Amino acid sequence: MAAINISALARQMKHLLEASISSEAQLRIELRDDMPTFEGEPSQVRETFLDLVTNASRALAGKPGVIVIRTDVICADRVYLAQTYLGDGLDEGHFVTLEVSDSGIGMDRETQERIFEPFYSSRFNGRGLGLARVLETMRAHKGAIKVYSQEGQGTRFRLFFPCTVEGADSGDQALQECHKPTRQGATVLVIDDEEIVRIVTQQVLEELGFNVITAVDGRQGVDLYKANADRIDVVLLDMTMPYLNGEEVYREIRQISADVAVILSSGYDEQEAIGQFSEEGVAGFLQKPYRANELAAKLHHVLA
Repeated sequence: MAAINISALARQMKHLLEASISSEAQLRIELRDDMPTFEGEPSQVRETFLDLVTNASRALAGKPGVIVIRTDVICADRVYLAQTYLGDGLDEGHFVTLEVSDSGIGMDRETQERIFEPFYSSRFNGRGLGLARVLETMRAHKGAIKVYSQEGQGTRFRLFFPCTVEGADSGDQALQECHKPTRQGATVLVIDDEEIVRIVTQQVLEELGFNVITAVDGRQGVDLYKANADRIDVVLLDMTMPYLNGEEVYREIRQISADVAVILSSGYDEQEAIGQFSEEGVAGFLQKPYRANELAAKLHHVLA
């Protein structure tokens, strides 16, 4: 085991990574300089790096496209970590992040649920090869993984490694702010198909003094809103769900109550995720995975 600076490692591997991708792929590397270290096995981390970049190249299916590598450091609380693979049992704190994204064909929900299975290779040009090894490496490093993908919109893998030394004081402050009270007594309808996200979000909201109703998918979300519209103050709505997606749920809820306050959540950035809602008065947006203090601040703003 050794102290690893992920940005320095990325620079060392640059030529190897360039050689591992399709000739049609453009590799962009965006590295944060002032990175803390994490304790890890260098050979395993290099292998993980190469697996992710190779998978990103396969996702381009031989066509021109872009692969982006980013490094950063974040302060993650239990709400944030609950939205990741392996993150539910991790302690809050500072994490080094490595992100590999591609502009390729993306993955459907079934593929996303199976990509970490040993020997699994999807119809999406072999994507999945090596990802079971990535998962085991992150488990061994007491880290976590977040995957964002939609068919036709590319894929983004984000890895979280716990820092050896805590980062900036601002991160500690963010954790302390997770539990600041906001307006109490309001009712929030949480519509999200990820069980752990619903459970942890409900716990945090109830600690902040909110009443919470949860729905496991878009169809149930619409039904619950219809039955409780007179007492629901805010809807926290995931954009990607089975049966009815976020856009469809939003339209139906707006037909029931035109002035409903809806906060959308997605793994994609705000401009990309809610472009189709720009003229319809969305109350707010949270990019997944979000922290408890970000959720509290957004609700405070919407309910002010």
